Amino acid sequence: MKMKAADTPRQCTMSHGRPPAALAAPHARRAARRGASSSHTLDIPYDGRFTFVRLRWGGGTTQSRSWSSAWNHDYPRAEQHLSQILRELTYLDIHTVGSRILSLDDPDLFRYPIALMWEPASTT
Repeated sequence: MKMKAADTPRQCTMSHGRPPAALAAPHARRAARRGASSSHTLDIPYDGRFTFVRLRWGGGTTQSRSWSSAWNHDYPRAEQHLSQILRELTYLDIHTVGSRILSLDDPDLFRYPIALMWEPASTT
């Protein structure tokens, strides 16, 4: 993909027929090298901005720091990396220093367009 300095993510044209996931890979590698921020806010209040939500299921809570369940795999690095990639590739006004953790039956879940569910096969 070739970009001029003045191009925005939405104005870029794809060349060589690369799928969008291939274009995001370099951003993910850069984010991984930088590492996750230690200033990640555990539960940011709803303010209308795009926020990643992780679905909590089974055991393990955030209050007791009992991270024994599969739902919390790679938390909070996954949210930070995905947020940074979306910020670099789109115009989303996205939270990059925080996320939410909600259960499947939480009514607030309907406020967020994307909810991440890690290792759903482990729910049995």
